[in-house]
Amino acid sequence: MNKTILIILVSLLAGGGLIFWSYNSTKTSSQEQNLVSPSGSGSMMLTATETNYDFGEVSMAKGLVEHKFTLKNNSSEAVKIGRVETSCMCTVAFLLSKDGKEVGPFGMPGHGGPAGSANSIVNPGDEVIVRAVFDPSAHGPAGVGPIERQIALEVGGEPMLLNFKAVVKP
Repeated sequence: MNKTILIILVSLLAGGGLIFWSYNSTKTSSQEQNLVSPSGSGSMMLTATETNYDFGEVSMAKGLVEHKFTLKNNSSEAVKIGRVETSCMCTVAFLLSKDGKEVGPFGMPGHGGPAGSANSIVNPGDEVIVRAVFDPSAHGPAGVGPIERQIALEVGGEPMLLNFKAVVKP
């Protein structure tokens, strides 16, 4: 009986590892990520000048750190940013439009943090800033070491991921 349980557990771990490896190998490594319009016309909806950011070393003692990702609407149509979510409770995101209006905060759903839909429209040629705010002390003393977090946006019904990493020091 114990041998059967062990085989099932090993199989589940191996399957999970394959799924994780497959997901990571399909991530874009470029510094620019484009989204194709849902109509398949090939016109770009939003372009991020960068989708990956490295804070380097950050100190728990020094408090919050933030980075701004710039997204531009390169299409000839207005684009809606719907849901905005973060991958961890230690991260919140805000959207800042060209007129200076900030929407948010948006956080990790299901953990009591701020989550929801931005319902923001980005007109053709306009830019929107996604401000990522990371709290290196959110996980307490056990939270030191390398971290990777994501902000997921629903753009025109399609997902867009913005990533950052850091090495948390006491």
